[in-house]
Amino acid sequence: MNHDLSLKLTFCSATSSKLMLASLLGCLLVTPKTLALELGSNWTLNIFTDIQLNWDDDDHDEMSMEDHDHMDDDPMGAMHMEDGHTMHHSVNDFELGETVLFVQGQATDRLSFLADFNIQPKKYRDDHHSTKIFQVARLQAKYQVSNRHSILVGKMHTPVNYWNDNFHHGTIFYPTISRPLAFEEFVPHHEIAVRWAGENFGQQRWFYDVILGSGQSAENDPFTNGIKAFALIGGFHPSPRSQIRLAYYEDTILNHEDDPNHVSHAMDGMVEEGLDYEYDTYAASFHHESDKIRVLTEIFLTDSKADDLKKTWYQYFGWKVKPWITPYLQSDWVSVPSGEIHFQPGHNRFYAIGADFSIHPQLSFKAEFFTQDNDRVDEPYERTGLQVKLSVVL
Repeated sequence: MNHDLSLKLTFCSATSSKLMLASLLGCLLVTPKTLALELGSNWTLNIFTDIQLNWDDDDHDEMSMEDHDHMDDDPMGAMHMEDGHTMHHSVNDFELGETVLFVQGQATDRLSFLADFNIQPKKYRDDHHSTKIFQVARLQAKYQVSNRHSILVGKMHTPVNYWNDNFHHGTIFYPTISRPLAFEEFVPHHEIAVRWAGENFGQQRWFYDVILGSGQSAENDPFTNGIKAFALIGGFHPSPRSQIRLAYYEDTILNHEDDPNHVSHAMDGMVEEGLDYEYDTYAASFHHESDKIRVLTEIFLTDSKADDLKKTWYQYFGWKVKPWITPYLQSDWVSVPSGEIHFQPGHNRFYAIGADFSIHPQLSFKAEFFTQDNDRVDEPYERTGLQVKLSVVL
């Protein structure tokens, strides 16, 4: 982010994320001149936002706010439509993206902090289960134990794949318009955890992470049920600009019928109420970037004692024809077996051809022609169309 316009911030100590947010907003209300006089040199704030337009041939009507609110109260209605990636929109739809406050600072030579806040109206969120306009995506402290080892504590992105470990909520850095379909379902996006990390071992810069987490059911309540999640990640760099990453993640969703992602109600009569859902995820990522080519492959296999493998695959290939123009191809699909008792069974396939126009270091315009085939909803549909997104660093 060398080209980002950064504002310097003092560290306003707070005992909670709400107090920290209030401090940040208070700092933003003063003039830049005052900020420059009052603030130290070890803290930066970056603000990211985006807007998106969609045109497609989908003939489903967009839900009214009354319908949406009714579905929030009706689990049978939510079971098909509330999946954050099966929601689809009517023709000429406008989406207001996340406005992200990305704060980082160095308290000492070894101790640093990172906070990632986002603001977005509920109707535009990928995770339509959320009722919050403001969310804390990350709030973590990092202590550099040695040149190669560090420990992180707090709410963080679980580094089970390349995307989750390298792209925060500023969409200007995404290679495509949206996150992979697997996010918020099979990819453990956020985790309140303790993370021990090691990196830069040998010529191929081997790295590893060991994570003990609260689990997805804990949400923002750290370790209320003890340690429920465990992750082991390892990888290396086969070339200076390539990375291979393998990961294992296990978690237990407590009383999974009450979990927001529980959308498979067909089997509920056969499932004991309050049953915990234990699952294991195996992930592989490959990323390569040169002056002309960029490739990203993300694979997830999720297993549980109750059903067969859930499979997800995201594939990106980009070719930089000019320093500011990158055409790309995207393939993204999710497959859930019919006997699944937690996630919605079926397939969701998304294919796109697009281009990223880096108009300015602080401005990106992406456009995608896409086709989607989704039967993980009550009324399966196929659609084709165009979507565009403008991303800005303020």
